[in-house]
Amino acid sequence: SATAVPTARAAPLLLWQQHFHPRTPLRAALVRDSNRLVAALPLVIHGSFLRVARLPHNDWLPGGTLLVDQQEATREVASCLLDGLRQLPFAGALFRNVPWNSPMWKNLVDEAQVRGWSLSSHRLHEVGLVDLERPWEEIEAAFSGNHRRHMHKAIRRAEKEGGGFELQTMESFSPGELERALRIGFE
Repeated sequence: SATAVPTARAAPLLLWQQHFHPRTPLRAALVRDSNRLVAALPLVIHGSFLRVARLPHNDWLPGGTLLVDQQEATREVASCLLDGLRQLPFAGALFRNVPWNSPMWKNLVDEAQVRGWSLSSHRLHEVGLVDLERPWEEIEAAFSGNHRRHMHKAIRRAEKEGGGFELQTMESFSPGELERALRIGFE
């Protein structure tokens, strides 16, 4: 799959399930071509009366998503995935933070509509993007005054505690240096 979200991998999904929903089984609809796995949709099913399938995630930690071999992102695979979903014990599904414009999610939605499944979607929020091609001062000037104050306060606090803030572009690193800098930053 082209999915790069670390929490969509098997081990973090299992940790998520054990920590947030230890009594709720983690399930998955899988599509195989012979012995080769081509698609997977991990789910947790909530509720005792009206059972609802959801992607494994919460507001603090994104989790599972639709995983598909990019060469297999077809309507046929979507159809097989829906056949698998039909076998799971739930009345409806709620998928949050889904990239509906990606080819496989589009295929899944299109195939569900062909089957007459009821679908509804709406945007929960919009993620703002910052154009880092512009100078930082210009980017910062576009922030609200309140946000600028909070940012300056956070920077002063980080510097006081021995950290700091430095804006660098990816182009200023070689590939190995960038990986090292990212690891240090996340630590």
